[in-house]
Amino acid sequence: MSDKTDTKQKKNPPNQFQPGESGNPAGRPKGSLNFATKWKRFIEKVAEDNGLSPAEIDEQLYKVAWQKAKEGDYQFYRDIQDRVHGKPQQSVDHTTGGKELPTPILDYVQNHNSDKAGDGNGSADSCSAGRNLSK
Repeated sequence: MSDKTDTKQKKNPPNQFQPGESGNPAGRPKGSLNFATKWKRFIEKVAEDNGLSPAEIDEQLYKVAWQKAKEGDYQFYRDIQDRVHGKPQQSVDHTTGGKELPTPILDYVQNHNSDKAGDGNGSADSCSAGRNLSK
C-alpha cells in the first residue's frame, strides 16, 4: 500500500495544486474591467481629447488596421477583434478523409445486442454482464 502512496505523491508534489483545489480561489476581483470595457473607455478618451466622436476614432483605427493588413500585417486587426468581440469559434474535423472515425465499442455493443435477439448465441452473460450499453 505504501507503493501507491509514494506514486501518488510523485504525481502531485506539494508545490502543485491538489485535486479539487483552485489556483484562484477568490476568483476575479469585483469591479475589475474586461478588455472590451477598457478599450471602449480608451476610445472615448481619445475621441474627447481630439474633438471627435468614438465612432470616428473606431473608423480611423480600422483604416490603420486595414492598411496594415493589406501590407501583410494582420496582428493589430486580429488582436483588437479577438479581444473586443472574442475569438471566432473554431471547429475541428474529427474524420478521416471525410469518413467518420471508427467506433469499435459501439460496433461491439450493437453486434452483441443483435446476437441476443438472433439465434441465442450472444447471451446476456457474454455481453457486459447483461447490461445494455446501447442506451
